[in-house]
Amino acid sequence: RRHPNRRPSKEKELKFPESKFIGEEFGKDNLSSSDLVWIIDPIDGTTNFIQGVPICCISIGLWDSKGPLVAVVYSPILNYLFTAERGKGAFLNNKKIHVSNKQQIINSFGGYGWGRDVNNAATEFPKLIKQLNKVRTIGSSTMEMAFVGAGIYDFHFQAKIKIWDFAASILLVQEAGGKVTDWQGKPVTINTKNVIASNGKIHKKLLAMVS
Repeated sequence: RRHPNRRPSKEKELKFPESKFIGEEFGKDNLSSSDLVWIIDPIDGTTNFIQGVPICCISIGLWDSKGPLVAVVYSPILNYLFTAERGKGAFLNNKKIHVSNKQQIINSFGGYGWGRDVNNAATEFPKLIKQLNKVRTIGSSTMEMAFVGAGIYDFHFQAKIKIWDFAASILLVQEAGGKVTDWQGKPVTINTKNVIASNGKIHKKLLAMVS
């Protein structure tokens, strides 16, 4: 920790002194459309972490007026470091990643999460498992969307989501060649409450399942 009477060197001065912040643990600054916004979740998959399940991560996203600009998702237990920058691709441990090529829903593999909304799960989950080949629910929307970007998953549905749960992973999917929208097919914003991430090839079919 920096000594309270020691002034920071020029090298350590903030590069973005006007940046705003949103985070699960510390709330939300007042925002304007032109702000640079850091969106942080110190632990996504908190229950997994507490229980010893290794699917959890740190999520950091930087958004500007056009949406997600930079993304970092790190799983210290698995040693998975996902990174992305708008227009420059997405990477896992410095190796470029791409979404899957799966085109048939019946052969697809992915995830579904409902936050704390059990009623949503009771309504939507039965519909999905009747139409999809394999569905997992592992308790970290950030990681599961990152898996879509890496081609491990073909899709991920997430209901009752907060911005810090997808602020970084949306860019990973997009830069890996995939698609992310809300459940109505509209572009994702800071206020979006439900998300579908996919390889893009099956996106319309996924939307039809929850429309």
